[in-house]
Amino acid sequence: MRKIAASHILPVTSPPLRNGVVVLDERGRVLEVIDTGGRLGESSQLEFYNGIVTPGFVVPCYRINEGKDIWPERAFRDFDQLLRRKGIKAVGVIEGHGSHFGLKKESPVTYHTILELCPGTDKEEFEVFRRGVDWITEAWNEHGQACSLSCCTPSLMETEIATFILQYAASHHQVILLEGDHRWPLPGQLARLKQLAEQQSEDPSAGLLRNAHVVMIHDRAGPDENEGAHPAEMLTTFHFPGTGRDLDILSIMMTWQDLPARPSLQDMLPAFTLDAARALFEDHSFGSIEPGKTPGLNLLSGTEPGTFRLTAESTLRVLA
Repeated sequence: MRKIAASHILPVTSPPLRNGVVVLDERGRVLEVIDTGGRLGESSQLEFYNGIVTPGFVVPCYRINEGKDIWPERAFRDFDQLLRRKGIKAVGVIEGHGSHFGLKKESPVTYHTILELCPGTDKEEFEVFRRGVDWITEAWNEHGQACSLSCCTPSLMETEIATFILQYAASHHQVILLEGDHRWPLPGQLARLKQLAEQQSEDPSAGLLRNAHVVMIHDRAGPDENEGAHPAEMLTTFHFPGTGRDLDILSIMMTWQDLPARPSLQDMLPAFTLDAARALFEDHSFGSIEPGKTPGLNLLSGTEPGTFRLTAESTLRVLA
C-alpha cells in the first residue's frame, strides 16, 4: 500500500485538495482520497511531493503510422515506453491492421485499437468491413482487447462502408473518428453522420447513443467555441486536439492556457483525463482519482506560484 500526498491534488470529479492524500493498493487501485483540510500531519510511509497530482492522461486517438503496413514489434515497444514516460494510461491507436494484440494486453497501458477500413478499387466494401469485424473478434476473444471500426478518409462517409460501420456501432462500444480536412470540415462530417444514423432502422439513434462515442479530432490549439462541447444532438461527442508526434500533453495544455479564454489547469484537465476516458469507454477505470479506479498518478511541478498555471519550467513525473 502507498500513501501519496502532494501540495495539491486535482481529482477531476471533485474540488482540488490542498495537502491531500491518495491511498493506493499494490495494483495502483485507489482505496481512499483523504481531504486533510490543508493540515497534513505526520504519518508512517507517507510520500510527500511538492507539486500538483493529477490522474494519468488518456489519449482517445493517435495515429501510429501514416502508411498501412503493420508496425514492427520494436517500434511498438518503443511507442509503449513513450506512453509510460508521458504519463498516459490509456490510448486509442489508429491503425490500418489489427496488430500486436498480445503485446498490448501485456502492457500497463490500456489500448483501444481503432481500425481504419480502406476499401480499394479491387475490394468490395462489405468484404473489407467483414475483415475488420474478424480483427475485432480475434482481439476480444483471444486477447481481451477492445477495438473499433472507422473509415480511413472523410470521403468514405459518403459510401456504403460508413453505413456498415454505424450499424455495427449501434450494438457495440465503438469509437467513431471524425477528422476534418479542407475538403470536408468537421461540421459537414457530423451532419452526414447524423443523416446516416437517421436512415438506419430499429431506432439506431438510441443504439448509437448507448454504444458509440464520436471523437472529433482538431488540429487547432484548442476547441472551437462556436461548435460547443457536445454539438451532436443524438451522439455523445468529444473534442480532442491533434497531439503531434511526441504526445506531449503538457505542451498542448500550455498552448491552450494562452488562448483568449485563458483556461486554468483545472478547466483543461478533463479533456485529457475523464472526457478522454469516456470517449474510450474506460471511465470506470481511468480519468479521475476516485476509490475503485486505477487512474495512475502524474506529478506536475514548476507551476506558477499561487495558481495552477503551467510555465516553461513545468515538468511531469509519473508516480503510479
